[in-house]
Amino acid sequence: MATTSVPTFTLRPSAAGWAATGFVLLYLLSVGTAGGQRLDEAAMQWTAASVTEDGWAEALLTGVSGGSVLLVGGALAIVTALARGLRAGALGALSGAVVLLAAEVLKLTLARPDFTVQALANSFPSGHVAAVTGLALALLLAAPAGRWRWAALLAVTPAVALTGLATIALEWHRPSDVLGSVLLGVVIGATAAGWESRTVGRAPAGRSSSADPRVSRSDQAREPRPATPTADLVLVPSDAQPAHSGISSST
Repeated sequence: MATTSVPTFTLRPSAAGWAATGFVLLYLLSVGTAGGQRLDEAAMQWTAASVTEDGWAEALLTGVSGGSVLLVGGALAIVTALARGLRAGALGALSGAVVLLAAEVLKLTLARPDFTVQALANSFPSGHVAAVTGLALALLLAAPAGRWRWAALLAVTPAVALTGLATIALEWHRPSDVLGSVLLGVVIGATAAGWESRTVGRAPAGRSSSADPRVSRSDQAREPRPATPTADLVLVPSDAQPAHSGISSST
């Protein structure tokens, strides 16, 4: 019976390099130049003037507190550990925490030259957006590849976007601060995904792994019998064994 394959959504390790490059360029242009600072300030003020009702923004950012982030992050880690194992739960929780910590450290260490008349303290990248991006990243890493990961992406994208818009509408952060936090999340998320792919060897879609615990070593080396179909297992001829093996997931 024909099955419909769902494209796998994942953060490829190569995305970490591109996102890191974008982060550096964004800082150099938007924070490190007079023209970039003026454009950033103008975009923030225009957004704030366009959002006439900002009560939702205050309520949203009030909810993004240290306690709420720890609570949601801890709950995600526990659910992930129960559903996909301790390693997956720890990876998601650690990645989310690193995004937030990295944003706070960078905000304190990066300099902001006084090019504008009304010089403000450095706010690049945004801590609020980094917190929500970290939770979004934890959820993405928790979701199994396939339709569940796509569903997670659709769920977290509006949350990150609304948080960023709220910080700009209240003039807490400039657009570059928001984009910088998102790029930082991509760097850490892609790095975590690359580590996961190297340590958790997943079987290719549509195939089961030769390391299936239900199959003995002698059965793995045996030629498959075409006349005897199996329900959820495909044996590979010994001369076509893959270079690595892993437990396949049928979910």
